[in-house]
Amino acid sequence: MKYCTYCGSYINNKNAHFCENCGAVINNANNNSNNYPVNNDDRDPLFKDEYAILWGILGFFVPIAGLVLFILWNKEKKKIAKYAGIGALIRVILVILFTIFILIIALIAEPMDERDKDYNHPYEYNERYEEDNWV
Repeated sequence: MKYCTYCGSYINNKNAHFCENCGAVINNANNNSNNYPVNNDDRDPLFKDEYAILWGILGFFVPIAGLVLFILWNKEKKKIAKYAGIGALIRVILVILFTIFILIIALIAEPMDERDKDYNHPYEYNERYEEDNWV
């Protein structure tokens, strides 16, 4: 039995030079003696577990993408899915905390017109000043 080392699908024709499923080049050295598919993530270095932190950063800056990647890759690429999901979760928590902080600041602060009601700005028209300084 022969399996494609690129996508892992079974190859019916033993003399095939290309995979019927993905079109990858197959040579006789790629014959899998254990008769099971090989997970070959060496084809794209971004899908290696070493670069999972990059997917976490992507999940942080684009939380929707992090959530989608977490859902799609949860069984295939567990470490990448975990980092993407954690990045999205951290971003959502930070946005919620920032929103709560801004709301608390807004509730604590008084409106400017109430605080500065009695303050006479030097460039504003002030009738009291004119009444006091008529010569």
